[in-house]
Amino acid sequence: MNKLKFQLLFIYFPLLVFFYLIGCKEDSVTPPVENNNVDAEQTSSKNTSEVQWINSDAYYYLSAIALGRVELSSGCPFVTLDSSNTAGGTNYTITINYGNEPCQSSKRNIRASGKYQILAFVSTARDSIYGELRLFGDSPLKVYKVANSSDTNSVTITSSSSNTNELWGRIVTGGNNEYAGVIKAGLVFATNTGITKDIAANLTIDASLNNMNTTNDDKYIFRGTGVVKDNRFGVQFAYTIQDSLTVTGNCRYPVSGKVMWVRNGTTIAATYVDFYPNSGECDDIATIIRGSYTTTINLEGIDQ
Repeated sequence: MNKLKFQLLFIYFPLLVFFYLIGCKEDSVTPPVENNNVDAEQTSSKNTSEVQWINSDAYYYLSAIALGRVELSSGCPFVTLDSSNTAGGTNYTITINYGNEPCQSSKRNIRASGKYQILAFVSTARDSIYGELRLFGDSPLKVYKVANSSDTNSVTITSSSSNTNELWGRIVTGGNNEYAGVIKAGLVFATNTGITKDIAANLTIDASLNNMNTTNDDKYIFRGTGVVKDNRFGVQFAYTIQDSLTVTGNCRYPVSGKVMWVRNGTTIAATYVDFYPNSGECDDIATIIRGSYTTTINLEGIDQ
């Protein structure tokens, strides 16, 4: 009997060692559960999309005026324009005012209140443009979570103390009413519960206004990098636009492109947010990918 036990042990021991090693290997490559927590990436993707929105919105007014389309409006938003001639061109003050009560923009499915301003310069030849984005403490720009009159979930957008908000551009010869340029963004997003995100970005932009009688075919291509400091999750991100983001004139979120997010000071793998799960549809759907983990999110359903 003892001899039989010894033989059985001799047979099963290597198998026990094998399964033990396999188990250890699986533990070593399976990411911890918390590595699949992508809440911070979701909200940051939503807010950086709104950074792109406000800058493409400003770029629209700036380039439209340079191309001879004076985009004034008494609706939502209420747009006014002042101008004065100067050496080499014209100075403009463009005010985009959503009012004290939130209103729904017909242009881009954005519900907002407050106002912002563009202090602009257009060269005499209209081939060069510059604008400085200005936000107001007495009428702060607020963007709401959803396009719904009952929604009170919003973020207040102010200028960062450490970064400027500037836009440059030059006309693209032979294009479809196109300007190509650079955007520097430094904005702070704050909820009414004290959560803040300080977002900085250095971006390039290709703006195509196409048919000047409509904004539906306007297209903005973004490339570049940025940093997000998020006090909600106590994390700082570096993000890189890996595949150019396409923003259209009538959409709140990018319709295509991919962004890589890296959490600074952690060993969590890079996270990718893909805005093209529905083949370029104008929607709020994005896919988040981290290693073998993939999930689909609705950006509109995410709290600000």
